[in-house]
This record gives sequence, structure tokens and C-alpha cells, in this order.
Amino acid sequence: MRSYPTIFTIWPYLILLCAGLIGCGGGGGGSSPDSAGSIGLSLSRSRIDSGEVVTVVVTISQLNSLGGIVKLRFPTGLQYVSGTSFLRVSRSGETVLLDTGPARNRTRDESVFLAYFVDEEDLGDDGRAQLELLLKGNGEVEDGTVVVDIDINDPDIDDDSEFRARDPEITAEASAASEVVDD
Repeated sequence: MRSYPTIFTIWPYLILLCAGLIGCGGGGGGSSPDSAGSIGLSLSRSRIDSGEVVTVVVTISQLNSLGGIVKLRFPTGLQYVSGTSFLRVSRSGETVLLDTGPARNRTRDESVFLAYFVDEEDLGDDGRAQLELLLKGNGEVEDGTVVVDIDINDPDIDDDSEFRARDPEITAEASAASEVVDD
């Protein structure tokens, strides 16, 4: 005679299954509350002559509801071209360019640091934005690595003191290399 499981023997498994399904939820479409967001980086060219420019594109998505600080670091052989920063977003099916500039532009030792404060309102309808800016080669650079990091914008810390070049706290979440040759 065959033995079939009774409701009493499978009951504990059903409880665990239901608890697991309830715990999964529907998701919020992105990052955890502890995550600043997702970020990517690309350069238009990997090699430029001194005096030429390279376009830097930082892709931002899944931004924390508190907003984020997008931090870039690059060698002093590259120079930020003033007035070239903007956010490219999609709104109502149209591409919109939002004028922006770095909140901080500091040099320390052999590195330049830029910091941008980004809020959810700065993103497109799809929750994404591309920060675009130009860097100009101003001297020979063999390793022109550009590094980007994103941190949560802490509402309890004044923006003026949240980013400091002497202690930028940059952890490379994405990087791209460029070489500047001096012809």
C-alpha cells in the first residue's frame, strides 16, 4: 500500500514557502536603501594629443532617494573644460539637456577631483541620466585613468563640507583610460 504525505507532514514546508514568497515582494526597481545608485563610465577616445578634448560620459541609474554625489578623479594632465557639463535625460519621449556644473573642482597632488550633486528630480522619466563633460589634454599623460564613484548625499551633512579634495573618499566603481601625447 502506498503512503501519501498528509497535510501535517507538509505543513511546515508550506509555511516556509509562503514566508519566502511574501518576503520577496515586488521590488522597487533598483538599489537597496544602502546603495547610492548604479554608475558607468566611458570616454569618447582612448588617445588624444595635447590640446585636444575627450568626452566623458557617466551613466547614472537606480539613484538613492536621498540623491547622490558623483565624484570623478583624473590626472592633472587632463583639465576640465569649464562650462561643458550637462545631464542628458529622456522626458516625455524627448531628449533634454540640463545645464549643470561641478559643485567642486579641486586639485590635490597629481589629481583633479570633480563632484556633482544629483537628485532624483535630475533624472529622466526612465530613472536614468547621462552626465557628459569635456576634458582637455594639457600635457603628456601615459596613464590618464578617469575614475568615477557615487555616494549617497547625506542630508545631515552640509553639501559644502560633504566633499573635500584632501579626503575625497573615492572608491573606483568604474574607470576608463586615456593617454595624452605631447606632439
